[in-house]
Amino acid sequence: MNEDTSDVENKDSVDNEDVTTTDGALAADLINDDEIELEDNHFWAISRKLNQSPNSKAHFVKLCHDHECLKPHNVQRNVRTRWNSTLVQLTGILQCSAAILEWQRDKRHGPSQEYHINPDDLKLAKDLVEITGHLSSAISDRRDDYPPALRNACRAGLQLTNKYYTLTNCSPSYRVAMVLHPSFKDEYFKLAKWKPEWINKAIRLTRKM
Repeated sequence: MNEDTSDVENKDSVDNEDVTTTDGALAADLINDDEIELEDNHFWAISRKLNQSPNSKAHFVKLCHDHECLKPHNVQRNVRTRWNSTLVQLTGILQCSAAILEWQRDKRHGPSQEYHINPDDLKLAKDLVEITGHLSSAISDRRDDYPPALRNACRAGLQLTNKYYTLTNCSPSYRVAMVLHPSFKDEYFKLAKWKPEWINKAIRLTRKM
């Protein structure tokens, strides 16, 4: 007569799952893509408010001092064409989290309520910092615990990305497309901190087209 081993097999399966989840799973496997996009909008709104409103920024800096947050007392913009900006922005969110949670409740200086963050959002930011931090370290020369081949491959990929971005950025069609885009127009160039003469040139190119 065969012995019923289903309970034993199920127990082994559960044990293996526990070990895999706690010891072997990467943070990237535990984060939902839709969740990342949603929280990225929240972080973007915080950064936008701080960078566009001097009064809001001043109030935020005061709260950072009150909560003894680490400097810099700011949340940088996350620019898709700057490979390290995600890590910089998320690090700012975490460093100033105590100030952000209080600042966002201020109806005058804080962002819209739909963009308020909570402890779960901060947990997600922490997980993303762990992921992007590895990439940042692999590309930079500040750590030697990554194989030279990996660091060189990352740097080569970054150089290629920058090359094609520069070509695209210099294209008149790209500038015209940004000006005509209903969500960007000339505001995109201001957010990207283009020089006024560059913005004026983009507008002139659009008018000529």
